[in-house]
Amino acid sequence: LSAVHVASLSLDVILPSATMSDWIIPLIATGLSGIVTGSLAFASAVDTRSFLLHLSSSSASSEDQDEEEKKAADDDDGATGLIVKHFQVWWPCGRDWMVPLIGTTTLANLAAWFVASRSAGGSSSATASPSTWCWGAAATMIGLIGPYTGFVLMEDIDKLRTSSTEEVEVTTRRFCNLHHPRLGMALVGYGFALFGLASTKGLSGQGGGDRTPYITV
Repeated sequence: LSAVHVASLSLDVILPSATMSDWIIPLIATGLSGIVTGSLAFASAVDTRSFLLHLSSSSASSEDQDEEEKKAADDDDGATGLIVKHFQVWWPCGRDWMVPLIGTTTLANLAAWFVASRSAGGSSSATASPSTWCWGAAATMIGLIGPYTGFVLMEDIDKLRTSSTEEVEVTTRRFCNLHHPRLGMALVGYGFALFGLASTKGLSGQGGGDRTPYITV
């Protein structure tokens, strides 16, 4: 058996064949996708903005300082020192929240893809239906956030946790700018999940039977 067949057989054992799983799992996947998006939206709108405002206030105040005052401010850590100290706490806490959340959300969207494909009969035409491929697209977009963080942001993250204050300003600005694509990936993934949820049988009223439609499209 191929790995795909083994995975499908495993999901058949784990997931019930009842109609209830056909809409509960998509609801969970969509909810988790929304949490990922909300978390990254807060980081982009609040955290990164706070870092940049610290730098702006530090730059504005330094224009009115002489060399001795600047040295005293550096010795007292100033805004750049504050960023380094805060980042040493902020990043591990954010990582411990986002890593399991992104992993769980990706798996949930893959599970939604599986139940959508199963409920549609598993044919090639069913796989191409919006209620099926949207979940695969959502899982892909959410799952890409992890590799993007590791390959694109990790160098700046390591610098901000250990670097001297001279490097902080440039690194912080670059990190804040490069953080926003993570929110873009989450938004696209969440959009796919919402579209997939709206197309889910038992929620959209598709598939016949006497199911009560919860979402109409």
